[in-house]
Amino acid sequence: MEITGLSFILFALGLFGGIILGFVLGKKNQERSTNIIDNDQQIKNLQKEKNNLLEENGLLKGKFENTKKELEDTKYSFQNLQKRYENLLQQKTELDVEIKNLKENFEKQKKDIEALHKHFQLQFENIANKILKQNTEEFVSTNEKNIKDILTPLKEKISIFEEKIEKKYIDETKQRSEL
Repeated sequence: MEITGLSFILFALGLFGGIILGFVLGKKNQERSTNIIDNDQQIKNLQKEKNNLLEENGLLKGKFENTKKELEDTKYSFQNLQKRYENLLQQKTELDVEIKNLKENFEKQKKDIEALHKHFQLQFENIANKILKQNTEEFVSTNEKNIKDILTPLKEKISIFEEKIEKKYIDETKQRSEL
């Protein structure tokens, strides 16, 4: 009996130890179960959050791609505007040079025209004086001829008239002297 009493005590101790162990293990299992449920809930929450983040990530990637495309478009437009600006700047420079050259040519032509004007005015005056001198000489010559043509017959008539008067005077004097 001693062995049986000891066995019984050992049995009771084993049983008590088993119950305590079972209780402790049950508690641990229950805590694990609760932890598993909590973990499952956390996993579901994390899964939802992951899905939300993936969806948000997709939206952000779409926005990023759109923004990237807009940036590329803006960059392309900027490059085109910059090229256009450079072309316009080059055209302005070329036009400025052309305007400068045209002004210089205009001034040169203006001086040339003024010189030609003075030259032609001088030539005109010379030609006018030459024509006037020539016309004056012709006028004098023509007038001399016309005056001679007029005066020569008059001179002849005056001479004839003088002769007549002289003859008449002589005749009258003779007649008076005869008287």
